[in-house]
Amino acid sequence: MNIKKVINRLYKLDDAELITISKAKVAFMRRDLAELTQFGISSVELDALDAQIDDFEAFPTDIELEGEQMDVTERKNAKANAIKEAIAPIMLRVQNKFGHGSARYKSFATKNLVNRDDANLHIGALRVVKRATLYLADLSAQGLTVAELDALTALCEEFKLLLIDHNDKIADRSIAQEDRVLMGNALFDQLKKYCRSAKSQWFSKSEARYNDYIIYKTPSGKHEDEASEVEE
Repeated sequence: MNIKKVINRLYKLDDAELITISKAKVAFMRRDLAELTQFGISSVELDALDAQIDDFEAFPTDIELEGEQMDVTERKNAKANAIKEAIAPIMLRVQNKFGHGSARYKSFATKNLVNRDDANLHIGALRVVKRATLYLADLSAQGLTVAELDALTALCEEFKLLLIDHNDKIADRSIAQEDRVLMGNALFDQLKKYCRSAKSQWFSKSEARYNDYIIYKTPSGKHEDEASEVEE
């Protein structure tokens, strides 16, 4: 059995901080572009890094995707309640006609229907439509109409589509979480490379400009790639 590999973030910043810091560092690089060309950093590379930052910033956040998922969940749950409400008067007619403990009543298999999970509620509701249609001649005398069964069938179809949409939203959110981590890691890795080159340029020349390219310091006192200044 293959175990899903967890993709970890390579940076100890939240995404908003990474975006803000990246933009600031690009501005410093444009300021120092003349000195950085020796490391292969040009306006073209910085434009590409800017685009990478913009793509990362535009990518949906997990909060946004969670909101979309919650919206579908609420609509799904509302539709489930509508199905339960539609089944109740149908089963009342069945009880009035055949009796609560009769074989025909039990054939509708609605025991604990209100507590079933979504998939089994959907299957159970379709069974109610099927059995009620079978006994429609008897149940019409109790007031049951074809229109009621058609309405319940329509609710079941709408519920099925919401179930699919709900599962899709869960899957999309999971995929997007991974994609966002991969995008953030790629951005951080590129930024770190450029900043390392810039720090090497200013290491012995300007402390202020050297500090401009420190992304953050770790608790160990080393920089973001765990390298000391000498190692850099």
